[in-house]
Amino acid sequence: MIHPTELRIGNVFNLEGNVYKIYGITEEGFVQYERDNEIYYCSLNEMSPIELTEEILLKCNFKKCEDKNCPGKCYIIDIGDEKDLSYCFKSYNVEYNCIYLNTKKIKIDYLHQLQNFVFAYTGAELDVSKVIE
Repeated sequence: MIHPTELRIGNVFNLEGNVYKIYGITEEGFVQYERDNEIYYCSLNEMSPIELTEEILLKCNFKKCEDKNCPGKCYIIDIGDEKDLSYCFKSYNVEYNCIYLNTKKIKIDYLHQLQNFVFAYTGAELDVSKVIE
């Protein structure tokens, strides 16, 4: 289950093995999503987060970091204004899956958390269109 305070419209989630985008959230704790051009609702208990993997990052326009100084298995994305974000998977010298922002590490395990972070940091949405396909 995803905690309701972590969700916002535009986040993607897993429901019975399929990926959907949130179009609305009700006060009663239901999420509105579209399937086959029809609107459906599910409860927060029915949905699950999408774990970040290399495949998911590549679909969100991250590129494998070739820098030998990267602290682990890292991927990087250009987010404009000469800013880059790197996402590193837990490996030999990375304690947990995280975003590196300057010298700070921010723990992020799921796609909706990454979406929210990118939006909060840049004001722009992370492109997840290839994840939903």
